[in-house]
Amino acid sequence: MKRLICSILLLSASCSFAEIREFENFSLDVPENWAVIENENGSIVSINAMDGSASLMISTGNPGESSIGDLAVSFALELGGTMPEKDEDGSYTFEFNGGRSQATVAGSENLYMLIIGTGAGESEMLGEILDTLEMK
Repeated sequence: MKRLICSILLLSASCSFAEIREFENFSLDVPENWAVIENENGSIVSINAMDGSASLMISTGNPGESSIGDLAVSFALELGGTMPEKDEDGSYTFEFNGGRSQATVAGSENLYMLIIGTGAGESEMLGEILDTLEMK
């Protein structure tokens, strides 16, 4: 999943990380000068560049009876995106917002993760941030 998102994003810059943040279902290094917003139970986390050039939104939850593929299609339809494509690692990716945002849906029978990256053209740090993502 992480490799897939990283391949979507162009990587070349390096970023300075401020701290490893622990969330309900994952941990992630947050760069300096990026803001973190999370909902009460930690199932939705938004990480935003202070200059507004890029953001990541990570949502986790129980997929219930749905397969990861079915969830990907549902999210793509809800966001007005392209049809999801299955990747080698079993995750699904799609684009929306006129190609300015990319989404990946991955997980298992007990936990799904939806990752949305916006502003990949403006910030090469998104891939570096996702390289630090660790599921619990």
